[in-house]
Amino acid sequence: MGKYNNEYESYYAKILQRQRTQNPYAAYGVQETHTNKREYSAGVNNFNGINKNMVINRITQELIGVLCLSVFVIVCKTMVTPQTTVAYKYAKDVINNNLDYNKYLDPKIVSYISNVNFKDTTSLRDNLENYIETFKSNVTGEKTLKEKSKESFVTPVKGKIDSELSAKQADKSIVIDINENTEVIAPNEGTVKKVADEKDIGSYVIIDHGNGIETKCSGLKEIGVKEGEKVDKGQFLGKSQSVKNLSKACIIFSLSYMGENKDPKEYMIF
Repeated sequence: MGKYNNEYESYYAKILQRQRTQNPYAAYGVQETHTNKREYSAGVNNFNGINKNMVINRITQELIGVLCLSVFVIVCKTMVTPQTTVAYKYAKDVINNNLDYNKYLDPKIVSYISNVNFKDTTSLRDNLENYIETFKSNVTGEKTLKEKSKESFVTPVKGKIDSELSAKQADKSIVIDINENTEVIAPNEGTVKKVADEKDIGSYVIIDHGNGIETKCSGLKEIGVKEGEKVDKGQFLGKSQSVKNLSKACIIFSLSYMGENKDPKEYMIF
């Protein structure tokens, strides 16, 4: 009899499982209705709300930890003893080397943000990046990445920025008007990541400058560098030519940080 009961329970469990798959309300003896659907949708929305709270709580906890560390650093800097000097140096190195906004907006967090309908993920990322860079600067006494890049980078050519055409560039590139056959130089030292051609803009060179910064010069000809080559600041990259889709001689210059397109004017002085 016990064996029969076990077989019956197993059979009944399979039926319930099949009903749940076909209708989430059937297992409770409820027919699917528009009201049920609305209630189910409300449950999904509540779950998304939980995800949003999880994201906000995660970022809040991380930033509270950073705040506590900063207070510790300030105390160590104020009370100068051999012990606090060592502690201050260690904490400063931790902040300088490990505090990266990507830690707080890793792919999983960005995915959550997208799923819970934050409207402007890019703005959130930029604001958090700027906040952390400023925070690092205040604690360590060093300049921000943008300040450092403005001091070390030079423009690839000297010319006038075409504001109207630059505003139309989807990747935040800037269009610099110059004469044809003008020499174009590397804006800073780095490694040539890619050299290639595009039908409408001519040849281009992408340089990895380290610290997450890459630049791209388009509208070139007579390229003077190769992929994988290390270049110095001011080294010859190529010459300008007439860009087909813009109908004039110019250079299209773009800059990215951590894979995100940025306004070059925020990182360089033109």
